[in-house]
Amino acid sequence: MILELDIGNSRVKWRVTDGSQVISTGRYSHDAFLDEGITTLSTMQAITRLRVASVADSLKPAVDELAEQLSVRAEYAVTAAECAGVSNSYANPRAMGVDRWLAMLAAFAHSRSTSPPSRVCVIDCGTSLTIDYLAPSGRHEGGLILPGRQLLLDSLQRRTEKVLFDPSSNGGQLSLGQSTEDAVLNGAVHMLVGAIHESFGVEPQHLDCQFYLCGGDAQWLQPALRVKALLVPDLVLDGLRLSLP
Repeated sequence: MILELDIGNSRVKWRVTDGSQVISTGRYSHDAFLDEGITTLSTMQAITRLRVASVADSLKPAVDELAEQLSVRAEYAVTAAECAGVSNSYANPRAMGVDRWLAMLAAFAHSRSTSPPSRVCVIDCGTSLTIDYLAPSGRHEGGLILPGRQLLLDSLQRRTEKVLFDPSSNGGQLSLGQSTEDAVLNGAVHMLVGAIHESFGVEPQHLDCQFYLCGGDAQWLQPALRVKALLVPDLVLDGLRLSLP
């Protein structure tokens, strides 16, 4: 059995696979991972590998402790110049977050298994919103990094006194708000969706592109997009298999 961890800026997603099939899954906040996750995951039976994608260096000691308790070595994925048919556009590949890289590997592999070659766009809706494009050849054309939904709402709440709303609300749509809360929540949708649509460069009906969505806010954002985007919540974990076969 293989235990896989996707450690993001806010949460830790985990799953156990037998190499091909997913056996069990779960997620923790960072605090919950430290308080209970290590203890719970360390009791799993027959774990022979631990694959890790992490953008949170502060949790590395906890992951290494988990590996020790499982009597395995923690295998950390790293961003490379090339892997699984995808070539990196960064002069220094390690400067790219490994979560973006793994999501691109998985999306590119999935696109090749379902249709003829086309461009691929990966939209990761997490703490940050990232948008990355791959050419049909697998060459990374470049990307964008923006504050994610919660960062937008948190910054507005911290820096204003009379813009009152519930930052934990899951509301928001592409319309004009008729209350302060709706105006704020809908404004976040407009900002993020607008950035995605502007990245197209052309009208969506003229795009030869496959769109993939992942991240905690993907389901919230999907209905507002003008393009059909495939929701694949575990793209980063799927990319681990390609980076660390």
